[in-house]
Amino acid sequence: MSAPDSALLFTRDRELCIEISGTSFSPPHKHNFLEIAYVAEGSAVHFFNGRSLIVRKGDYFAVDFDEIHGYTPNGSDAFTVVNLIFHPEFVDVSLKDCKGFSDLVASYSINYHYFTLGDIPTKLIYHDDDGEVKELFDKCLREYRGRNPKYRELIRCYLTELIILTLRKVHSTDADRVYSSEIVKKILSIVNRDYAQDLKLSDICAEIGYSLSYTSSLFSRMVGLSFSRYLQNIRIENACHLLSNTDKSIEEVAEEVGYRDIKFFRSLFKKKLKLSPAQFRNMAKRNR
Repeated sequence: MSAPDSALLFTRDRELCIEISGTSFSPPHKHNFLEIAYVAEGSAVHFFNGRSLIVRKGDYFAVDFDEIHGYTPNGSDAFTVVNLIFHPEFVDVSLKDCKGFSDLVASYSINYHYFTLGDIPTKLIYHDDDGEVKELFDKCLREYRGRNPKYRELIRCYLTELIILTLRKVHSTDADRVYSSEIVKKILSIVNRDYAQDLKLSDICAEIGYSLSYTSSLFSRMVGLSFSRYLQNIRIENACHLLSNTDKSIEEVAEEVGYRDIKFFRSLFKKKLKLSPAQFRNMAKRNR
Protein backbone atom coordinates (compact mmCIF):
# COMPACT_ATOMS: atom_id res chain seq x y z
CA MET A 1 0.00 0.00 0.00
CA SER A 2 1.13 3.55 -0.53
CA ALA A 3 -0.23 4.79 2.81
CA PRO A 4 0.00 3.01 6.16
CA ASP A 5 -3.44 4.31 7.24
CA SER A 6 -5.05 2.52 4.30
CA ALA A 7 -3.17 -0.64 5.16
CA LEU A 8 -4.57 -0.60 8.68
CA LEU A 9 -8.10 -0.61 7.25
CA PHE A 10 -7.45 -3.78 5.27
CA THR A 11 -8.18 -6.47 7.82
CA ARG A 12 -8.89 -10.19 7.68
CA ASP A 13 -12.60 -9.57 7.07
CA ARG A 14 -11.67 -8.12 3.66
CA GLU A 15 -9.96 -10.53 1.31
CA LEU A 16 -9.42 -8.04 -1.51
CA CYS A 17 -8.90 -4.34 -2.12
CA ILE A 18 -7.98 -2.53 -5.36
CA GLU A 19 -7.24 1.18 -5.28
CA ILE A 20 -5.41 3.93 -7.14
CA SER A 21 -2.95 6.08 -5.21
CA GLY A 22 -1.69 9.42 -6.50
CA THR A 23 0.94 10.12 -3.85
CA SER A 24 4.67 9.65 -4.41
CA PHE A 25 5.50 9.63 -0.70
CA SER A 26 4.90 6.72 1.63
CA PRO A 27 7.21 6.01 4.58
CA PRO A 28 8.69 2.51 4.75
CA HIS A 29 6.12 0.06 6.08
CA LYS A 30 5.12 -3.59 6.00
CA HIS A 31 1.80 -5.42 6.06
CA ASN A 32 0.14 -8.76 6.72
CA PHE A 33 -1.31 -9.19 3.24
CA LEU A 34 0.06 -9.68 -0.26
CA GLU A 35 0.32 -6.85 -2.76
CA ILE A 36 0.89 -6.49 -6.49
CA ALA A 37 1.41 -2.87 -7.59
CA TYR A 38 1.43 -1.36 -11.09
CA VAL A 39 2.88 2.07 -11.89
CA ALA A 40 0.26 3.73 -14.10
CA GLU A 41 1.86 7.18 -14.45
CA GLY A 42 5.11 8.98 -13.61
CA SER A 43 7.92 7.68 -11.45
CA ALA A 44 9.11 7.52 -7.85
CA VAL A 45 12.00 6.16 -5.81
CA HIS A 46 10.92 2.84 -4.35
CA PHE A 47 12.56 1.52 -1.18
CA PHE A 48 12.26 -2.21 -1.64
CA ASN A 49 14.08 -5.22 -0.16
CA GLY A 50 16.88 -3.02 1.15
CA ARG A 51 17.42 -1.22 -2.18
CA SER A 52 16.39 2.11 -3.67
CA LEU A 53 15.13 1.82 -7.22
CA ILE A 54 13.36 4.21 -9.55
CA VAL A 55 10.06 2.71 -10.72
CA ARG A 56 8.43 4.17 -13.82
CA LYS A 57 5.25 3.88 -15.81
CA GLY A 58 4.73 0.27 -16.84
CA ASP A 59 6.73 -1.24 -13.98
CA TYR A 60 5.05 -3.62 -11.55
CA PHE A 61 6.12 -5.71 -8.57
CA ALA A 62 4.89 -8.00 -5.80
CA VAL A 63 5.33 -7.46 -2.07
CA ASP A 64 5.24 -10.40 0.35
CA PHE A 65 4.14 -10.58 3.98
CA ASP A 66 6.27 -8.39 6.27
CA GLU A 67 8.50 -7.06 3.48
CA ILE A 68 9.37 -3.40 4.04
CA HIS A 69 8.82 -0.96 1.20
CA GLY A 70 7.88 2.68 0.59
CA TYR A 71 8.10 5.58 -1.88
CA THR A 72 9.71 9.00 -2.06
CA PRO A 73 9.30 11.53 -4.92
CA ASN A 74 11.56 11.35 -7.96
CA GLY A 75 11.96 15.10 -8.43
CA SER A 76 8.65 16.74 -9.34
CA ASP A 77 7.46 13.79 -11.41
CA ALA A 78 3.80 12.91 -10.87
CA PHE A 79 3.20 9.36 -9.67
CA THR A 80 0.15 7.08 -9.83
CA VAL A 81 0.15 3.45 -8.78
CA VAL A 82 -2.61 0.82 -8.81
CA ASN A 83 -2.49 -1.35 -5.68
CA LEU A 84 -4.03 -4.81 -5.81
CA ILE A 85 -3.90 -6.17 -2.27
CA PHE A 86 -5.33 -9.46 -1.13
CA HIS A 87 -5.18 -12.26 1.37
CA PRO A 88 -4.14 -15.64 -0.11
CA GLU A 89 -7.52 -17.22 0.65
CA PHE A 90 -9.06 -14.91 -1.96
CA VAL A 91 -7.22 -16.99 -4.59
CA ASP A 92 -8.08 -20.29 -2.90
CA VAL A 93 -9.96 -20.70 0.37
CA SER A 94 -7.61 -23.55 1.34
CA LEU A 95 -4.77 -20.99 1.66
CA LYS A 96 -5.79 -19.49 4.99
CA ASP A 97 -2.62 -20.95 6.50
CA CYS A 98 -0.50 -19.57 3.64
CA LYS A 99 2.89 -18.17 4.71
CA GLY A 100 3.52 -16.01 1.64
CA PHE A 101 4.01 -16.07 -2.12
CA SER A 102 5.97 -19.35 -1.97
CA ASP A 103 2.89 -21.13 -0.57
CA LEU A 104 0.54 -19.25 -2.89
CA VAL A 105 2.27 -20.13 -6.15
CA ALA A 106 2.63 -23.80 -5.14
CA SER A 107 -1.12 -24.08 -4.49
CA TYR A 108 -3.49 -26.29 -6.45
CA SER A 109 -4.78 -23.44 -8.62
CA ILE A 110 -1.33 -22.16 -9.73
CA ASN A 111 1.00 -25.16 -9.24
CA TYR A 112 4.36 -23.39 -9.53
CA HIS A 113 7.28 -24.18 -7.21
CA TYR A 114 10.17 -21.91 -6.35
CA PHE A 115 12.72 -24.49 -7.51
CA THR A 116 11.49 -23.98 -11.10
CA LEU A 117 12.22 -20.25 -10.90
CA GLY A 118 15.49 -18.46 -11.57
CA ASP A 119 14.87 -15.93 -8.80
CA ILE A 120 12.44 -15.18 -5.98
CA PRO A 121 9.53 -13.34 -7.65
CA THR A 122 9.08 -10.76 -4.91
CA LYS A 123 12.69 -9.59 -5.21
CA LEU A 124 12.27 -8.26 -8.74
CA ILE A 125 10.80 -5.27 -10.56
CA TYR A 126 9.05 -6.24 -13.80
CA HIS A 127 8.12 -4.15 -16.84
CA ASP A 128 4.93 -4.51 -18.84
CA ASP A 129 6.40 -4.55 -22.35
CA ASP A 130 3.22 -5.14 -24.34
CA GLY A 131 0.47 -3.74 -22.08
CA GLU A 132 -0.89 -7.20 -21.23
CA VAL A 133 -0.41 -6.69 -17.49
CA LYS A 134 -2.02 -3.22 -17.56
CA GLU A 135 -5.03 -4.75 -19.28
CA LEU A 136 -5.38 -7.30 -16.46
CA PHE A 137 -5.11 -4.56 -13.82
CA ASP A 138 -7.73 -2.50 -15.69
CA LYS A 139 -10.08 -5.49 -15.80
CA CYS A 140 -9.61 -6.14 -12.07
CA LEU A 141 -10.23 -2.48 -11.23
CA ARG A 142 -13.32 -2.28 -13.45
CA GLU A 143 -14.85 -5.40 -11.89
CA TYR A 144 -13.98 -4.26 -8.38
CA ARG A 145 -15.66 -0.91 -8.89
CA GLY A 146 -18.65 -2.28 -10.79
CA ARG A 147 -19.45 -5.08 -8.31
CA ASN A 148 -21.51 -6.89 -10.94
CA PRO A 149 -22.62 -10.50 -10.28
CA LYS A 150 -19.64 -12.86 -9.91
CA TYR A 151 -17.15 -9.98 -10.01
CA ARG A 152 -14.98 -11.71 -7.39
CA GLU A 153 -14.73 -14.85 -9.51
CA LEU A 154 -13.62 -12.81 -12.54
CA ILE A 155 -11.03 -10.92 -10.48
CA ARG A 156 -9.75 -14.24 -9.13
CA CYS A 157 -9.27 -15.46 -12.71
CA TYR A 158 -7.49 -12.24 -13.76
CA LEU A 159 -5.27 -12.31 -10.66
CA THR A 160 -4.31 -15.95 -11.26
CA GLU A 161 -3.44 -15.09 -14.87
CA LEU A 162 -1.38 -12.12 -13.68
CA ILE A 163 0.59 -14.27 -11.23
CA ILE A 164 1.29 -16.97 -13.82
CA LEU A 165 2.39 -14.42 -16.45
CA THR A 166 4.76 -12.91 -13.88
CA LEU A 167 6.19 -16.30 -12.91
CA ARG A 168 6.93 -17.01 -16.56
CA LYS A 169 9.35 -14.08 -16.50
CA VAL A 170 11.50 -15.81 -13.89
CA HIS A 171 11.02 -19.41 -15.02
CA SER A 172 14.45 -21.03 -14.77
CA THR A 173 16.28 -22.54 -17.72
CA ASP A 174 19.51 -22.86 -15.72
CA ALA A 175 21.11 -26.21 -16.57
CA ASP A 176 22.81 -26.33 -13.14
CA ARG A 177 19.41 -26.74 -11.51
CA VAL A 178 18.28 -29.65 -13.67
CA TYR A 179 19.81 -32.49 -11.64
CA SER A 180 18.43 -31.33 -8.30
CA SER A 181 15.13 -30.33 -9.88
CA GLU A 182 14.63 -33.81 -11.27
CA ILE A 183 14.94 -35.31 -7.79
CA VAL A 184 12.32 -32.92 -6.40
CA LYS A 185 10.06 -33.44 -9.42
CA LYS A 186 10.10 -37.19 -8.75
CA ILE A 187 9.06 -36.60 -5.14
CA LEU A 188 6.31 -34.15 -6.14
CA SER A 189 5.01 -36.59 -8.72
CA ILE A 190 4.80 -39.37 -6.13
CA VAL A 191 3.09 -37.10 -3.58
CA ASN A 192 0.58 -35.70 -6.08
CA ARG A 193 -0.26 -39.24 -7.21
CA ASP A 194 -0.25 -41.08 -3.88
CA TYR A 195 -1.06 -38.39 -1.29
CA ALA A 196 -3.88 -40.52 0.13
CA GLN A 197 -1.46 -43.35 0.94
CA ASP A 198 0.68 -43.66 4.07
CA LEU A 199 3.51 -41.63 2.57
CA LYS A 200 6.84 -41.13 4.31
CA LEU A 201 9.77 -39.27 2.84
CA SER A 202 12.10 -42.04 4.05
CA ASP A 203 10.18 -44.59 1.92
CA ILE A 204 10.31 -42.31 -1.12
CA CYS A 205 14.06 -41.83 -0.62
CA ALA A 206 14.55 -45.59 -0.59
CA GLU A 207 12.50 -45.82 -3.79
CA ILE A 208 14.45 -43.18 -5.70
CA GLY A 209 17.85 -44.02 -4.17
CA TYR A 210 18.85 -40.90 -2.19
CA SER A 211 19.59 -40.34 1.49
CA LEU A 212 16.87 -38.93 3.72
CA SER A 213 18.94 -36.05 5.12
CA TYR A 214 20.05 -34.85 1.67
CA THR A 215 16.59 -35.20 0.12
CA SER A 216 14.78 -33.54 3.03
CA SER A 217 17.11 -30.52 2.92
CA LEU A 218 16.91 -30.31 -0.89
CA PHE A 219 13.11 -30.52 -0.90
CA SER A 220 12.70 -27.78 1.73
CA ARG A 221 15.18 -25.49 -0.02
CA MET A 222 13.76 -25.86 -3.52
CA VAL A 223 10.03 -26.08 -2.80
CA GLY A 224 10.05 -23.61 0.09
CA LEU A 225 8.09 -26.03 2.30
CA SER A 226 9.00 -29.09 4.31
CA PHE A 227 7.87 -32.45 2.92
CA SER A 228 5.30 -32.92 5.69
CA ARG A 229 3.85 -29.45 5.20
CA TYR A 230 3.61 -29.92 1.44
CA LEU A 231 1.87 -33.28 1.91
CA GLN A 232 -0.57 -31.71 4.37
CA ASN A 233 -1.33 -28.88 1.95
CA ILE A 234 -2.05 -31.30 -0.91
CA ARG A 235 -4.33 -33.38 1.29
CA ILE A 236 -6.24 -30.40 2.66
CA GLU A 237 -6.63 -28.85 -0.81
CA ASN A 238 -8.13 -32.09 -2.07
CA ALA A 239 -10.34 -32.33 1.01
CA CYS A 240 -11.65 -28.83 0.22
CA HIS A 241 -12.46 -29.95 -3.32
CA LEU A 242 -14.36 -33.02 -2.06
CA LEU A 243 -16.24 -31.05 0.61
CA SER A 244 -17.26 -28.45 -1.97
CA ASN A 245 -18.24 -30.77 -4.80
CA THR A 246 -19.49 -34.03 -3.29
CA ASP A 247 -21.93 -35.17 -0.62
CA LYS A 248 -19.43 -37.55 0.98
CA SER A 249 -19.36 -37.52 4.75
CA ILE A 250 -16.51 -35.75 6.53
CA GLU A 251 -15.22 -39.15 7.66
CA GLU A 252 -15.22 -40.39 4.05
CA VAL A 253 -13.45 -37.24 2.86
CA ALA A 254 -10.80 -37.56 5.58
CA GLU A 255 -10.06 -41.17 4.65
CA GLU A 256 -10.04 -40.43 0.92
CA VAL A 257 -7.29 -37.81 1.31
CA GLY A 258 -5.17 -39.94 3.63
CA TYR A 259 -6.36 -39.35 7.21
CA ARG A 260 -7.69 -42.36 9.12
CA ASP A 261 -7.76 -40.41 12.39
CA ILE A 262 -10.85 -38.20 11.99
CA LYS A 263 -10.06 -36.20 15.13
CA PHE A 264 -6.61 -35.29 13.80
CA PHE A 265 -8.11 -34.41 10.39
CA ARG A 266 -10.66 -32.04 11.95
CA SER A 267 -7.98 -30.41 14.10
CA LEU A 268 -5.54 -29.98 11.20
CA PHE A 269 -8.26 -28.67 8.87
CA LYS A 270 -9.39 -26.06 11.38
CA LYS A 271 -5.81 -25.04 12.13
CA LYS A 272 -5.11 -24.39 8.45
CA LEU A 273 -8.41 -22.86 7.35
CA LYS A 274 -9.74 -21.41 10.62
CA LEU A 275 -12.96 -23.29 9.83
CA SER A 276 -14.17 -26.77 10.67
CA PRO A 277 -14.82 -29.11 7.70
CA ALA A 278 -18.56 -28.70 8.25
CA GLN A 279 -18.29 -24.89 8.35
CA PHE A 280 -16.21 -24.95 5.18
CA ARG A 281 -18.79 -27.13 3.40
CA ASN A 282 -21.63 -24.80 4.42
CA MET A 283 -19.67 -21.76 3.23
CA ALA A 284 -18.89 -23.43 -0.10
CA LYS A 285 -22.60 -24.26 -0.60
CA ARG A 286 -23.57 -20.65 0.15
CA ASN A 287 -21.01 -19.36 -2.33
CA ARG A 288 -22.36 -21.67 -5.02
